[in-house]
Amino acid sequence: VSDHIQIQLRVSQAWRFLAEFVGSQTSDDWRSRRCKMHKRRIDLLEPIVKELNPNVYTDFWRQMVFEVAEAYGEMALLKADTLESTRESTAATGKKISKINDLIAKASAWYESFLIQTEKGTGESQSQDPQQQKRSQVPTVEQMSHDFDNDWISCELRMARLLSRTR
Repeated sequence: VSDHIQIQLRVSQAWRFLAEFVGSQTSDDWRSRRCKMHKRRIDLLEPIVKELNPNVYTDFWRQMVFEVAEAYGEMALLKADTLESTRESTAATGKKISKINDLIAKASAWYESFLIQTEKGTGESQSQDPQQQKRSQVPTVEQMSHDFDNDWISCELRMARLLSRTR
């Protein structure tokens, strides 16, 4: 299982790196291509992370959840940039805004599940579906595991960045 997870994570990272080098920024469809590559990352990791037990494979689970959240976030930002660079009819714009908000909500839900797991630590049972998990409150410094301070802060900041883009 762990070898399979490591391979899938490396493939996901390869897609992420490739997305950075896709097309020139002068072509019209470079954002679309990058979104498709991030979608492949999601399609690769999301089914595995939903089946993976976070209490047994804690480190892999956290890494995969963070990758999925990051991919949703990148897609949302790319689609928001596309919307800002083009002017379309109100109906088309409404659909695109709805799609962007949906991607932001999915990214936030995955980041939220990462934060919940980090705050709880190992040994506690939890739902694998990020939509069903909610934090009751932000933990204090004493409650946090200091092994994950940087990850926790990074996750909070990424969520804030995404949520500032909602419309």
